[in-house]
Amino acid sequence: MPGIFCLLVVWAAVSVSVRAVQSRKPTVHSALAMLESRPAAGEPAAVRRAWITSFAAHLAKLELDPRHVVLMDPRLRLAFAGMPPDDQAFYLDTTQTPEMAALIAGTKMWSPARLNRLLSASLAELEELKSGSRDRFESLMANHPVGQTGNGGIAAQFIETDPLTQFDARPLIERIQKNSQR
Repeated sequence: MPGIFCLLVVWAAVSVSVRAVQSRKPTVHSALAMLESRPAAGEPAAVRRAWITSFAAHLAKLELDPRHVVLMDPRLRLAFAGMPPDDQAFYLDTTQTPEMAALIAGTKMWSPARLNRLLSASLAELEELKSGSRDRFESLMANHPVGQTGNGGIAAQFIETDPLTQFDARPLIERIQKNSQR
């Protein structure tokens, strides 16, 4: 009997600990709630940059699917479009994952067939997350066609463009990265 009681106490302690850790884990809702506390464009640059850094840290803790739900939310796009150009560049640099720079450089050597294969898988996954996203990304790619950029890879298609296009393409590029690592 005492052994069973001890096992129940250990099980209860582990269960409570797991729930406590999971309750502190960032969610889509908490990330989108941070948009409400975004400083206005008239605030000092240091305050705006501190918020961007905090938001980027919050995004980095999310798993890939919730992260992409947040990145594809129209409220975040509207907030990004309202940022001053310096803040937009800072946001894009701060939210970029460390592996993305290596992927972007590596895609310069990819054949258009490989990029098309990864694009179709990535578009299907994003469509599962949010309906209508496939059409949105296809219209974005219509302005930056695959295979017409020489050996520039993703950098020539999306990265060497305006900040809003870079922002819009981020979930697609991260999905391509995930599918390329498989």
